[in-house]
Amino acid sequence: MAINRIDVDALKKHIDVGKTILVPNLRTKDAALFQILDEHKEFISPTPKIFPIDVFIQKLWELNARTGTSDCSSFRIMSSEEESLIWESIIEAYLKSTPLLNITETSAIVSRSYQLTRQWISNRALNDELTSGFIKKDIVTYSTWVKEFQNSCRNNSLISLVDAIESLISLIHRQEVRGLPE
Repeated sequence: MAINRIDVDALKKHIDVGKTILVPNLRTKDAALFQILDEHKEFISPTPKIFPIDVFIQKLWELNARTGTSDCSSFRIMSSEEESLIWESIIEAYLKSTPLLNITETSAIVSRSYQLTRQWISNRALNDELTSGFIKKDIVTYSTWVKEFQNSCRNNSLISLVDAIESLISLIHRQEVRGLPE
């Protein structure tokens, strides 16, 4: 008995004409592929172009880095492990002024906060919030950590995935993206 996790019928018309499908994660990609290929009548068929969004962004970044697109060729998208290590090193440096019980957990929370902030709050709105008269020590500390994270990334020619997305959006608006991954 087959378990259908995804309504692939809605995707088939797009897959049949060779369009790229972006999904939230690798597990969703695998589920969609298994379901599509399980329903396929032919013994051999081309694999549909289904990518987890983070893999697609990474491939798009690398493709445009090879073609010399300035933003993409100047920085490398860091892995989640590299990002965690940078956050941990920044937070460890503040242990004397900001006592913490669990550095690893704090760095994970700060990293996730950074990702959500970059995704959902514009730079202008964030700066307005941080420069408002009502500022708490936690906000000042977070803002300092973010600046140090961004400086560390810039100094090491690294970029986080969430910052790469913002850069790619800007490149797309300027029509400077030189191709899409296969």
